[in-house]
Amino acid sequence: HSYYLILNSRLAGFQPHELELIANIARYHRGAEPKKKHTNFRPLSSEDRQRVRRMAAILRLAGGLDRTNTQQVHDVAIDAHDGEIALHVLAPELPEVDLWSAHKRAGPFERAFDVSLTIDWRAPEADQQGTGQSAQS
Repeated sequence: HSYYLILNSRLAGFQPHELELIANIARYHRGAEPKKKHTNFRPLSSEDRQRVRRMAAILRLAGGLDRTNTQQVHDVAIDAHDGEIALHVLAPELPEVDLWSAHKRAGPFERAFDVSLTIDWRAPEADQQGTGQSAQS
């Protein structure tokens, strides 16, 4: 439904091709992953299909990081090297449900970027001074 709404929204400032990409990203940010057999995805160029896969995967992860809708996650630091990406989630308290949800949604991200993804929690530096708090999940 989000695909249809965006595609027919006539959002000011966007060209039809851009609306097509935005609509596809919204379409795939939850639920099914993009497939060439989908009539809205098939006509896109291979470059645009890759853009949609990657942006939808990022949006899917972001949604997972606020699964509780409480905005516990204040920031995310990223370390990337040798086909591995580590997301360090900064929150004053352990956001267990949000981390669980992000882990559950990591697959599309790993496939879209061809990487291994790890996600861990870190208390903000101001809270860590001298405590060494950090938890892996």
